[in-house]
Amino acid sequence: MQLVLAFSITIQLAVFFVAANVALWLDQLYNGTVGPFAEHKKIYEGVYITALIMLVPWLAIGWYAVRKE
Repeated sequence: MQLVLAFSITIQLAVFFVAANVALWLDQLYNGTVGPFAEHKKIYEGVYITALIMLVPWLAIGWYAVRKE
């Protein structure tokens, strides 16, 4: 039971750190000094937003896998 709890906490921490990282990059891309100099701004936006959207299924699949394993 403790192993399931440890894996669940690890998944939640990973989701938090990835989401925070993507949010900070998007903030710099939109509001920071990097935005005007970015050559492929639309590609970066698409990749970061896709990563944020994919976090929800990743979290759900991780929880399901930890509980069933």
